[in-house]
Amino acid sequence: MIPGEVDADLWNEHVARYWFAARFARGRRVLDAGCGSGYGADVLAREACEVLAVDISDDA
Repeated sequence: MIPGEVDADLWNEHVARYWFAARFARGRRVLDAGCGSGYGADVLAREACEVLAVDISDDA
């Protein structure tokens, strides 16, 4: 997902899932596979001790 290019409700639901997952990432090493532009990895990095974010897409 790219911010501004999707429906706001869908965007908010997607980001909320990252905030939910971030609670379980506290102090851990996290892999965000298929990270896209990396906004979710940024959310996870607020709690995790390390985040590795990868995406196969050239547009990511």
